[in-house]
Amino acid sequence: SPLDDSPAKKAGIKAGDLILKVNDEDTAGWTLAEAVEKIRGPRGSSVKLSILHVDAEKPVDVSITRDTI
Repeated sequence: SPLDDSPAKKAGIKAGDLILKVNDEDTAGWTLAEAVEKIRGPRGSSVKLSILHVDAEKPVDVSITRDTI
């Protein structure tokens, strides 16, 4: 679940959404620690996530500008 006022929340990511890819890299088999390591980065840089929203049939790509949380 994204934190209030976080870049992910501002990008429309909601609790229960699945992150299928990070920068076009498939997340299947990743641990939570691996996912966090790939998603986090320098403030102001961007990360592209492929998200499957709850109750959606097709994933969408979301570009998020990283910030301090």
